[in-house]
Amino acid sequence: MAPLNAMVAPLHNADRTACPGASLVARIGYGVLLPVAVFISYQFTLIESTSGTGSWDGMGLFFGSLFIVPGLVLLNGWVIPLRWERRLALFLAGLILPAVVGLAEYGWLYGPSPIRAAINAAFVAPFVWVWVFAFLLCAPLGTVILRAIWRRIRRR
Repeated sequence: MAPLNAMVAPLHNADRTACPGASLVARIGYGVLLPVAVFISYQFTLIESTSGTGSWDGMGLFFGSLFIVPGLVLLNGWVIPLRWERRLALFLAGLILPAVVGLAEYGWLYGPSPIRAAINAAFVAPFVWVWVFAFLLCAPLGTVILRAIWRRIRRR
């Protein structure tokens, strides 16, 4: 009789070759958690850069990140159901939404006055631009969910 390792190893290797690409744990780690961790370090750097200026911008960013960071964790879930061949591509795709939010925050803090005025005006009622921005942030996740529903319906 063959040793136990000889019987188990081919099954394990066959399982790996049957499902190429990044595993579920890698997709969550590289596509969701690592980009959000990079964003959190960027947030702390941005908040610290406003200290001593006499404005409330840093505190506004801090309290805003209490909602932004969990939102980005949920929104970056769009990378999980897709198949990724390389972890770098997965990480870069997961970094898109945090980069867009970080760029908007930087524009709000240090951009020229027309950009600051446009971002501040977005928060004035009727909040049209806030809804447009929220829709654009949720578009990748919504697209992946609709794709998964469409594929499931087609299989039946």
